[in-house]
Amino acid sequence: MPWLLVCGIGLAFGFVFRVPAVLAMGTLLFAAAVGAERLQGAGWADAALSGFILLALFEGAYLAGVLLAAGLTRMKARRSRGGRH
Repeated sequence: MPWLLVCGIGLAFGFVFRVPAVLAMGTLLFAAAVGAERLQGAGWADAALSGFILLALFEGAYLAGVLLAAGLTRMKARRSRGGRH
């Protein structure tokens, strides 16, 4: 279940880090996925497809984390102002 781990890491990155860290992590994730698939005997096309799928999952989870973090920040700001404004 590497996809579940990738989604969890993506959500965590969304809460904490911004774009430069995500670009670096995405590059490492893609390279690791392709390398792992090649070591298991997959062809280049299958390895690249696996890498792109994991990269898409990671970036989707990152986007969800960013949106959740922004929503939580907005809710905290509303509470500190004392209601709706």
